[in-house]
Amino acid sequence: MFNINVLIPLAPGFEELEAVSIIDILRRAKIGVRISSIEERDVAGAHGIKIIADSDFADEVVEDYDAIVLPGGTEGAKRLYSYTPLKTALMSFASEGRVIAAICASPALVFAELGLLDKRRATCYPCFKSHLKDYVDEAVVVDQNIITSQGPGTAIAFSLKLVEILADLKIAQEIKEGMLL
Repeated sequence: MFNINVLIPLAPGFEELEAVSIIDILRRAKIGVRISSIEERDVAGAHGIKIIADSDFADEVVEDYDAIVLPGGTEGAKRLYSYTPLKTALMSFASEGRVIAAICASPALVFAELGLLDKRRATCYPCFKSHLKDYVDEAVVVDQNIITSQGPGTAIAFSLKLVEILADLKIAQEIKEGMLL
């Protein structure tokens, strides 16, 4: 494993642009990324693009990870929320102050539904903002160990913020410059 390791659970209906941006940018930062499926290993996204997961979530030792990051996509987020082992892992990470992050529908349909955003500033895809008690209309919001973002258009900023928090601001800046952002 790497010095820093991130688990990215996927479910059918995930938002492809978000998932791939997160995976790509974290790997550019030399952060270990494990894509884990909560259903079949071939996971079809919301727009029909398939990703082959590295593992089945049920086989993962979540304690080996420094962060759990959820891509969005309405259907994917609903399926993630319905998966009890993931909910248990997220609750554990949150209570231990470990990093959990979500983008698009997932902050609202997973984190908020689990009560993880109570008394926390957060953001999500705007049509789900009524699910958040303290919605903030910003691209990326960090409140202690919870990082949230709005959607596909904010996926790169979200991923760079993850690099900054998990690794180093300098590494995030170098990746940003290398991507001509």
